[in-house]
Amino acid sequence: MNEEYQKTVQKSIERFLRSEIFRVFGLTLLKYDIIFTENVPLGAPSATDFKRIFINPNDSFLTDCKVTMENIYNFILSHEVGHIILMHDARIGSRDKTLWGYATDYMLNLLLHNIEIENKVWENQQKLVILNIQKFKDHILFDECFQGMLEEEIYDKLEKEGKFKKETQKVSYKQFLDNVGVPSEGISSDEKIEVTKSELTFNNVTKKKVFVNFPKTQSQIDNGENGSDNTDFDNKLARTMFETNILSRGFENKDFKKFLRRRFNVKIPWKTILRDSILIELQKSSDISYGRPRMAWLCQPSLPYLPNYEDEEILGTLVILIDESASIKDTDIADAITIAKESDSYYKNIYVIKHDTIVHWDKFYPDKLTSDDINELLVRRHSGGTSHKNAFEKVMEFQSKPDCYVSLVLAITDLASDIEQVQHILPDRIPRIYLQNDSNWNYGNVKGKVIKIQ
Repeated sequence: MNEEYQKTVQKSIERFLRSEIFRVFGLTLLKYDIIFTENVPLGAPSATDFKRIFINPNDSFLTDCKVTMENIYNFILSHEVGHIILMHDARIGSRDKTLWGYATDYMLNLLLHNIEIENKVWENQQKLVILNIQKFKDHILFDECFQGMLEEEIYDKLEKEGKFKKETQKVSYKQFLDNVGVPSEGISSDEKIEVTKSELTFNNVTKKKVFVNFPKTQSQIDNGENGSDNTDFDNKLARTMFETNILSRGFENKDFKKFLRRRFNVKIPWKTILRDSILIELQKSSDISYGRPRMAWLCQPSLPYLPNYEDEEILGTLVILIDESASIKDTDIADAITIAKESDSYYKNIYVIKHDTIVHWDKFYPDKLTSDDINELLVRRHSGGTSHKNAFEKVMEFQSKPDCYVSLVLAITDLASDIEQVQHILPDRIPRIYLQNDSNWNYGNVKGKVIKIQ
């Protein structure tokens, strides 16, 4: 029976590759092994660990839909790959994973439905790939009230107007791979798959769904949040190919055309990026005690510093560096500080340093910042050249005090500075975010996240 499923999937991918519209889906699928197994965690119909796509052929979703096996596999494959092409994993920010999963599913299923409708006009080969979503839309996350809305907009609407609950448990990643017959060498027994049973009520309709989140591999961790440079490049290339291919065609539905132009030209506001970035870094750092190194580092201190993970949350200090010579508007500085202030559940105090070539003013805030405090921080006392050397040294001077460690450095600067030459002063374990306003500046090898004020 497994051989029959494999042949059906191979035919689907072959048709994707011959279709002008779905070709990019087929090209992306060539990088993945398709594995049929009843062991997909907690009965989810399908899941991916970004190396393989797992499908449960006996799941009720596949057996209850009144369409052909070919139609349903066309949908499952294009849906799973659609999340990758649209880079949903990379865009989650600090949002709730499960609610983000609902939002992206609603958007993606509507997108595929509209593409299928338009495809009847777009090409003579329209019968190559048929999804038939209209016939099983009641079995998936599908609601036409979200037409024309981006994933972020759907998420906000669900968060405000929906009733949402979930239950999460973890299962062994290594055991799962062993059960489905996939080599598990190099996978630690501590690595867990996060499986979430969820229920969302929206517009008086309740939907239940199981979400499966696999742990990131060591190569993904070593190369950053979204995997290797090659994978990141491939995903961006696939997105560009999809965008160019779709937008180059005529549309029957003008509203759908407008939506696609918004979808592919969307620019996320810098304030949203900054808010998400601060939360991500602070959530990471609150789980780490920098004062107690791991035993592995004590045994071989030539290794990069390895902090010790503890069960108890330990909050540190958010350090804000303000480059007084930077040509950043006071309103942008005030917005950045306000955004940082909103994340105060992940740090216990704030230390502000104002500098140009040297530090001219600094202040420690053990309590929450007030409006008067923010106004005080907008006063510019000096402006000349810029250097971060003395500012970074000041951070480390603070760090050396008893019971003080830095959770995050937020530097507000135009980056016209010596950051690359002096950033070694800060240990790599301290995350840093640079907020800058020069869109033409090449920040080269600056460590940390650089966010441009748009």
